[in-house]
Amino acid sequence: GAALAPLAHKPPPHLRSLALIDIPDVPLDAILRGCNLRVLLLRGPFAASSVEAIGRSRDLEVLKLALEPMLSQEPFLRLFAACSRLKVIDIYGATDVTDRILECLMRRVPKLEDFCGCHRGSHMSYTHALSPGTIDAFMTHFAGARRLFIDNMLLDSVL
Repeated sequence: GAALAPLAHKPPPHLRSLALIDIPDVPLDAILRGCNLRVLLLRGPFAASSVEAIGRSRDLEVLKLALEPMLSQEPFLRLFAACSRLKVIDIYGATDVTDRILECLMRRVPKLEDFCGCHRGSHMSYTHALSPGTIDAFMTHFAGARRLFIDNMLLDSVL
């Protein structure tokens, strides 16, 4: 993370793609403040505030996240509400996909072409549920997408 400090103090405005893999203590908020990313790939220990900071990248088109630990849905709802130009989203290892996340994407991300997510049932409550009806609506809404993959591990474990 310390090696990225100069980038955090004066992020290059022309920076369009960023991949950070298993780097601790990344000043992501400061880095994102000064550039206009189109592609962001993150793997590692990032806080909810970092996910929310991604929402400043209004022109973001590709987002692939694998977070340890996984986060709740709330920062993702704010992120997706802010980044309406997203085309590729992979949050399989970042959060539980829920009805609320899929509904937010249907309302706010009209050009989605590729989606990958998973529902593990980590939070057992109505607001963290994933229903077959919402999955069907999502698949129908984005019928022209290249790939839509939702791994409903909780449903699969019941069957």
